[in-house]
Amino acid sequence: MIDENELEESLRVCREIEEFKITDDLAMQNQLNGRDLFQNKTLQEVDKILNGSREEELEEEPAREPEPERIQLPEREQAEEPPQAADEVQPKEPVKKVSVAKPVYAAGKEGEAQEEYIESHPFLRTLLGILICIVTALVLSLVITRYVAYHTSVEGSSMEPAFQNGDQLIVEKLSYYFHEPERYDVVVFPFSDNVSYIKRIIGIPGDIIQIKNGEVYLNGEVLGEKFGKEERIEDPGLAEEEIVLAEDEYFVLGDNRNASVDSRKEEVGTIRRSQIEGKAWVRFYPFDAISTVH
Repeated sequence: MIDENELEESLRVCREIEEFKITDDLAMQNQLNGRDLFQNKTLQEVDKILNGSREEELEEEPAREPEPERIQLPEREQAEEPPQAADEVQPKEPVKKVSVAKPVYAAGKEGEAQEEYIESHPFLRTLLGILICIVTALVLSLVITRYVAYHTSVEGSSMEPAFQNGDQLIVEKLSYYFHEPERYDVVVFPFSDNVSYIKRIIGIPGDIIQIKNGEVYLNGEVLGEKFGKEERIEDPGLAEEEIVLAEDEYFVLGDNRNASVDSRKEEVGTIRRSQIEGKAWVRFYPFDAISTVH
């Protein structure tokens, strides 16, 4: 195998000869003039071998190439870097600037400040609690009185002996959502804009009512009920003749028959189903007479 160092040395000598062409022999000098030593085939082959080995070294060791020196730019120069492409720009800063949570944070701070202010003033906290209780009570009372039950008081003696003047009652509405009013129910219905009557149902839709000889007749027979205060009715009123009740009509009487304004009177007459507001349920005052209504 040919040593590369020897080949390089031979080429170097040949190149020096080619450059200077120094010789003492004039005949040889004349021969060297105008001649290229590298036309020699042997030297050309040597040169190819050396060049091929250098190229292989460069291919095998590409990482040995010197890396370009990095220059640390000043802060001002770094700030003036050329802008990146549109698809390479990452919108980190705009996202930080547009913060969705900022209004919520401010609102939260405002709410916390209000709570702290209320907590630091016991009177305001107490007042706020009272207002909440009042509003809640009003709403519940409206719902209850409209759809469930309400309070009423008895005035006069038309319902004696069942009720006395001044008795306080609770009238409920729930039961009539599930069934129609029944005979002997004590019901409340309006007489005028500001006055309601409380009476007992004697006749229901389809009944024939008549009062004669001081007795109430139902469908041609004596009723025989024991709710009336007196044994004999003095004034039969409209019921002196038979009254046939329609599908939604009811005939009502006060238990104190001789002191009651009821369906016998023309100003009251029979009442419609839609007029009945509710059924007397409980007497809660006076306290010594608390009881359910029968």
